[in-house]
Amino acid sequence: MNHAKICIPICIGDQIIGVINFNSRAVGAFNDNHVRIAETFARQTALAVNTVRLYRHEERARKSLELSRAINEAINATLDLDEVMNTLLSKLAEIGKVTIADVLIYDLVDQVLRNTYRLKEDNLGSLELRLDQGLIGATARSRKAINVGDVRKDPRYLKARESTRSELTMPMVQGDELIGVINLESDKLDTFDEDDEKLLEAVAIAACIAIRNAREHERLQQAQERLEVASRQIAEAEESTRFALTTYIHDEIQKTIGKLLVKARQQGDPEIIAPAQELEQKVERMRFALSTPTLPRNMRLELRQLIEEDLPQVYPAAYCLRHTLRLSALDNIKESDPSVGMLVYRFVRGTAANVYEHADADHIWIEAECQGDVLLLRVTDDGQGFDATPVNQCIREGHCLHIIQIRAEQLGGMLSIQSKPGKGTTLELRVPLVQCRA
Repeated sequence: MNHAKICIPICIGDQIIGVINFNSRAVGAFNDNHVRIAETFARQTALAVNTVRLYRHEERARKSLELSRAINEAINATLDLDEVMNTLLSKLAEIGKVTIADVLIYDLVDQVLRNTYRLKEDNLGSLELRLDQGLIGATARSRKAINVGDVRKDPRYLKARESTRSELTMPMVQGDELIGVINLESDKLDTFDEDDEKLLEAVAIAACIAIRNAREHERLQQAQERLEVASRQIAEAEESTRFALTTYIHDEIQKTIGKLLVKARQQGDPEIIAPAQELEQKVERMRFALSTPTLPRNMRLELRQLIEEDLPQVYPAAYCLRHTLRLSALDNIKESDPSVGMLVYRFVRGTAANVYEHADADHIWIEAECQGDVLLLRVTDDGQGFDATPVNQCIREGHCLHIIQIRAEQLGGMLSIQSKPGKGTTLELRVPLVQCRA
């Protein structure tokens, strides 16, 4: 039986964190000196406990900072939502308290939460919850975090694992939109504290950013796919329309002009022959312009045929110029949008025709380069040149190269003109390709 006792509280500030208790069976065993020693020991104990708490707090803050940095790096490094979420969950596992971690995404159509991402699979399989089910559903409804130290005492808990004792749920909300819920579980009682709530809140914000970025990227990809489909449909419709027009011009207009010329020559009427020949030439140019292939199969061969055979038939001045063709880079193109081939063909045809008609040149260079994933087409002449500033303005306002400029910009490329009076002219077309071989 104890007959003497000293009880000294262990305090950190105004907070009592424990008691030191000394007992003795001897009556009057303790004196004032013993009390002072006990008080000193209590202060040292309080200091040690406080030091440990500070260390744990700093360690948790460091881990929180590392987690935030890792998540931000993952978000900035990729738009792959799976990769970001797996990084997020793996970092949560490093906290050490977590037995199970789920990221449940809210399906607005079905109005359910699905555990799209899970730290540990166990044998639970997929999880699908309505907003009126479990602590997770309660978090989704309230848009507030829920921290339960003993789930067995909370009627809202929906038992999924026998060993779960504590649970922390955090909503992922963007504006007024519910994105989902992050769920942490532990097999120990009273596992999660206020620091864990703050950490998980930061994680939820990062997860919302990752999900938003991934969804926006998916929408952009879908829009790009729809644009590509529409572009092909337009090209096919244009091909069909132009075929019908060129057929009509040949069968109806050119044959009629030909009959008119034959009759005029038979009658020896120069007033009809001259304008009929001029009209025939103009109609031939129109038919040639409309007959441009919309889906060139081999750009190098078709451009060479265009320059060496087709254009000279329409523009006799082409026979008087020297031509330098450097188009072998086109053979390095492994894959490209058909719209690119159509644009390249029209660019070369239009710029070469301008040289033949207006440049008064002696030499024309037509060159192609494959620079990474960009195709560069350059047409240069040594003709009279001009002030390019007003010409660029004319292009913007509807010059014949206006359509080429618009299509280049639509495909992510650009058209540029460099020229000075007496210094010749260079036109460049830059357009991205799907893939080039080195």
